[in-house]
Amino acid sequence: MRTEPPAPLPRQLRHGLVYGLLAELLALPLLAVGARMTDHNVRWLPFAGAVATTVVALAWPRIVRPEKATTGSENRRRAISVVMLGLAMSAVALTQAAFGSELGSFGLVILVGICLASVIADRRAQLVIAAYGFLLVVGAAWSAGYRGSHLFTQTVAYGATITLIIAIFDCSVGQLRRPNFHQRPLETLNDALDGIGHASRSSADTVEEVIRRGMPLVTSVLPADRAAVFVRHETLGRFTLLAAWPTQDTSVDELATLPDLASALHSGKVIIDNDFCFIPVGYCSDGELGMVIERAAWDAAVDQRATEAANGLATAFLRRTSRANFISGLRAESRTDTLTGLPNARSMTERIEIEMSRALRTDTSLSLAILDLDHFSQFNDEHGPVAGDNVLRSLAACIISNVRAQDLVARSGGEEFCLILPETDIEGGHHVLEALRHGGRNNTANLGVTVSAGLTSWDGIEDVSSLLERANMALERAKRSGRDRVVSIEAYTEF
Repeated sequence: MRTEPPAPLPRQLRHGLVYGLLAELLALPLLAVGARMTDHNVRWLPFAGAVATTVVALAWPRIVRPEKATTGSENRRRAISVVMLGLAMSAVALTQAAFGSELGSFGLVILVGICLASVIADRRAQLVIAAYGFLLVVGAAWSAGYRGSHLFTQTVAYGATITLIIAIFDCSVGQLRRPNFHQRPLETLNDALDGIGHASRSSADTVEEVIRRGMPLVTSVLPADRAAVFVRHETLGRFTLLAAWPTQDTSVDELATLPDLASALHSGKVIIDNDFCFIPVGYCSDGELGMVIERAAWDAAVDQRATEAANGLATAFLRRTSRANFISGLRAESRTDTLTGLPNARSMTERIEIEMSRALRTDTSLSLAILDLDHFSQFNDEHGPVAGDNVLRSLAACIISNVRAQDLVARSGGEEFCLILPETDIEGGHHVLEALRHGGRNNTANLGVTVSAGLTSWDGIEDVSSLLERANMALERAKRSGRDRVVSIEAYTEF
């Protein structure tokens, strides 16, 4: 199982270790002077060793020169700190041997060093520092003149104290330092969800795509036998399946009947027990999204972090589904006419290109019409823009209700509407437009507004701008001919 990289070594600990070594280096000459003034014997060989060891400990980071800003360099900085700590403990032991001080003060320093090692080092380094400290204490006790039962008593006392320190730190700090087994899979999930939208602009950033991409990675974060995402429809008042793992079939339908799913969506919080996990994961156009995970049996030590893993899943999906909804809203707004709700000119151009490719591939006809309200400016001047907006909405509704599902109605600008008619030749398009013109006249004739239309068909070669230009030519011809009529132009040669 993969483990987490260690947390960054606190800067205060590193600085504290350096300041302690500097203080020891400055205190050694003062101790030597004080010992000479009080006629105490100084063992100069251990004294020189203490000075040299302290200098090496301070210079050690510069000697090794760790890299910066990488996971490996953080491990290396920890190793450097452990070596510096061991050298500092050696310097203290040599100082005790040089001045013949009592074991009590020296032993306290060793115990503090072991406590520090329990914070900054991993388990193996902790044991090494503890064993090294114990040997230093035994050597210092021997150097201080302890023999026989006195040496045995000191050895047992310090050995028990060191063991107790390691146990206490393992139960406290060690629990916090244990790896989060779900963190790496969560990072993989976040990377996968962040990658949505980079490969394909057409199908990207939808809520369905977020759920579909993330579902196979859910079980690596929270081990499970099954997982499913359901939509709670506001209008239907029930849950429907959106996605499932390992397969999307009816075998997960019973998960939607679990009462804790509705409770999790109502509270907006993760609900987890020994068998299931219920996670709110955002919204889609149909309603709220809830994930149900049927948990697999797994290691009890890892199971203690199941709630943390479930909350990580909730955060990952909530953030991405919110982003997907935001982007979808922006995309729809940029392609929709706010007054009529129809696609705008940008959507119209994209759809014409799509229909051209389809017509070329299937060898079918494609017709394009532009409809325009006659005397609309005069109507606006007489009745005001609010009445004009109502007329535009009325004509949009009339056109939509009289065309097929595969046809596209767009508002190309002002009082102009564009109608894309796939699999329709010029004659069929003319019949459609005549019906629309009469329907528009029935709605607007009493207002003094009629409808003119220009119709053309694609020749299989020209581009979008040429096709639109010819449709506009047909519309202008209808206007010049007296308005309230349909004019068809199949090719430029008809002019």
